[in-house]
Amino acid sequence: MSIQIGIRVPETLAAQIDARGERAEVIRRDLQVLFGLLTEYAEPLDERAGTCGPERALRRDLGRYYALLERGRAEARARLSEEEVRAIAGALNGILHEPWSMPLLPAEIEDSVAHENLADRHGIDGPALVEKLTHLSAGATWAVIDACERHWNQIGAGEQPDACRLLEEPAREERRL
Repeated sequence: MSIQIGIRVPETLAAQIDARGERAEVIRRDLQVLFGLLTEYAEPLDERAGTCGPERALRRDLGRYYALLERGRAEARARLSEEEVRAIAGALNGILHEPWSMPLLPAEIEDSVAHENLADRHGIDGPALVEKLTHLSAGATWAVIDACERHWNQIGAGEQPDACRLLEEPAREERRL
């Protein structure tokens, strides 16, 4: 069953959408993503929303998550060499992580060192890398995984990102409305 919903858009927002040349399909896709998030995370959003409502809670929580990633990238840059980060990215090619699997990063890299010659291929000390990963904060671990996933997504989209810049702040696109 599907429900058709009409949305009234203020003229200023409509003008911005027109100026960006967005088509109805793009807007429909974005709304489906939003509705999916609001449905999937309805209970935790309601618990956190208080009087501000789910939209504001979602914005706040995403803002917190991106701030956590920013701090995590800084920690990871301080603790990991560029060669180690490139090795991790190579080991994570094609792997998507869910929240429950993120703490498994040290074990994944340990397996790659043991069974895929990761350390030799990248000229790094494999056991030392695994030890470093074991002592990263959760935020830094998530930031490393996020950076690697973004890197492989860019390659999949035909871009050629600089692997040496994996842990730098991602380019900020124009904010979506």
